[in-house]
This record gives sequence, C-alpha cells and structure tokens, in this order.
Amino acid sequence: MTRHNHLPDNVLGWFESKFKHYLEWNKIRQYNMHLNSIWVNTMFQHEYNPVHVHQGSLFTGLSSVMILKLPESYGVEYSAVDSPQNGKLQILGSTNGHFANVDYQPNIKERDFYIFPYDMRHCVYPFNGPGMRRTLAANMDVQYDPIRNRGVS
Repeated sequence: MTRHNHLPDNVLGWFESKFKHYLEWNKIRQYNMHLNSIWVNTMFQHEYNPVHVHQGSLFTGLSSVMILKLPESYGVEYSAVDSPQNGKLQILGSTNGHFANVDYQPNIKERDFYIFPYDMRHCVYPFNGPGMRRTLAANMDVQYDPIRNRGVS
C-alpha cells in the first residue's frame, strides 16, 4: 500500500464534518482529530471480512463505512433461513446483560454511512450471488481525555 492523498479538500472536509458531528452528538468536547486513512474494499461472491477492530496512529478514534455498491442479490441463504445473514454488516457491542442488545445489523443500502469507535468489533458476512459489494472505509484518530472531555460545554 502506498501512501497518497488524491482526495480533494472538500471531500476530506466532508469526512471531518461527519466525524465532528458524531463526537458532538456523543458530547465529546476539546479533542484533536486526524484523518488517518481512507480506502475502498471490493468483495465478490463468497468473500467476507471477519470480525475485527481498527486503530490508527492512536488507539482512540472512529471508523466508518460507506456503502458504495451492493450486488443485485445476496443469493441463497444456507445457514440462517429465518434470519438471513448473507452480505450483512454486523457491528458487535461489548456489553452484556439479560436485556442488552449488543448486535447491530442494519439493513444496508447504497449511500448509507456508518460511524463507530475503533474498538467496536464488526464484520461483513459473505454473499452467494453474482456481482460485487464495494465500500469505502475511513479512520479518524481522536485524541481526548475520556474523563475530562465528556460532556464539557
């Protein structure tokens, strides 16, 4: 992988504004951010992305995924006919408890954009049909004091 920056300033600014919105919505103040990386993933039939987390230059930061293209069909569901998993994005929480909902599996569509912390486990399940799934991922390092900077006005 070769480092480069072929993206125009307005595109980089768009990403920065979305990450800032996420931080402000979560009441995180007084932080420094650095867009660490942006890349495109292209996956074909039977390919998948196993459970993983992200990090950049820091252990604290935000990851994102933008859905650019989806296959026309995810194909036959072999393992979970009552709850199809083919081609799904799954974001896995790290909480527990009888009534906790720890898995988020959005019904993705083209142009969706999801942001989540670096340490949030996530994966993409394979699909069994022709075509491709293309996503754009971006990582933003966020330097902040998690005690002092939460909810500061």
